[in-house]
Amino acid sequence: MSKYFTNIYETINTLWTGMRITWRHMIHIRRDNVTLQYPEERWPRPERNIGFDHKDYNVIRSRLHVDIDDCIGCLKCERACPVDCITINTIKAPDRGEDIPDIRHTGETSNGTKKAMVVSRFTIDMSECC
Repeated sequence: MSKYFTNIYETINTLWTGMRITWRHMIHIRRDNVTLQYPEERWPRPERNIGFDHKDYNVIRSRLHVDIDDCIGCLKCERACPVDCITINTIKAPDRGEDIPDIRHTGETSNGTKKAMVVSRFTIDMSECC
């Protein structure tokens, strides 16, 4: 019989804790909105010089770029992409750090790290990006 009342108490306590956290977050969101209502609202533009005109800011921040000479073929960006717009094909380098002239592969990155994988294809399908 005591287990019955213990279960009721734990259920009510759990519900109370969950609702308290939910209401705290709902009140906090009303003070500091995190969602932008595009196109009426836009991301704030930087006040300092960031290397390009401010009118191009929202266009440039949506472009993806990869420095293929520094890519080590770890496939982390392909796995992290939420819409699967990045496709990477890799092959194992014959000898770690060896140059392969027929696909213009250099065996080192710009900071001197030896590459174990050769990136034979790296494509970003911007039509799938949101």
